[in-house]
Amino acid sequence: MLLDIHPSIVIHEHTTLLLSQISYYANESWAQTLGSAWLDELQTHRWDSETGTAIFLHTWSKGNFSNEELTDLELLFRVYMIGISQEIHTYSTYLGLQYPVELQVRLGCELSFRESFKGFLQAVLDGSDFLSFQNRTWVPSPEGGKQAQKTCDLLNQCEDIKETMESLMSKTCPQFFLGILDAGKMYLQRQVRPEVWLSSSSLLGSGRLMLVCVC
Repeated sequence: MLLDIHPSIVIHEHTTLLLSQISYYANESWAQTLGSAWLDELQTHRWDSETGTAIFLHTWSKGNFSNEELTDLELLFRVYMIGISQEIHTYSTYLGLQYPVELQVRLGCELSFRESFKGFLQAVLDGSDFLSFQNRTWVPSPEGGKQAQKTCDLLNQCEDIKETMESLMSKTCPQFFLGILDAGKMYLQRQVRPEVWLSSSSLLGSGRLMLVCVC
């Protein structure tokens, strides 16, 4: 099934709602984080690290979640951002981490044309695959070595963190995803007429024209 929607998004067999985190920890007291959310290639949200709040880039980016539900999500991510920085500092010696540290996290869910969802979470540390979350378990990547294994051993001891991750991937993300698609359907499914014209160029040679199409 192929559905043509906004020019920057085309749903083929799969489309994805992705939350992206890129954090740079220069030392024990200074860190910078870039956070964003994407519906395929269209950015829908941005995270303001100074205020610890989400910025909604479209009128429909709140989906069908209530203000209370959105506030709870913001609080969850705010606590996470503070907590992950503290944990890196606390366990840096045990894990053998050396500043500066760069952490990238991809969290989201994928919607297939069969209307089924699949959640995912992957982390990259200093440019190498580090770990993922699969079947309620933290799994080290081979590239992560002993650091990834030790990190997963620590995380797998925390049942509340695993329950939170499982809920985000299997419940919250699909619900929010469907809400965005529904709230933004008029924008996402609008048809934009392409602009087409003929253009001449010295590179084409005399008497030859180029057909230009911009969507």
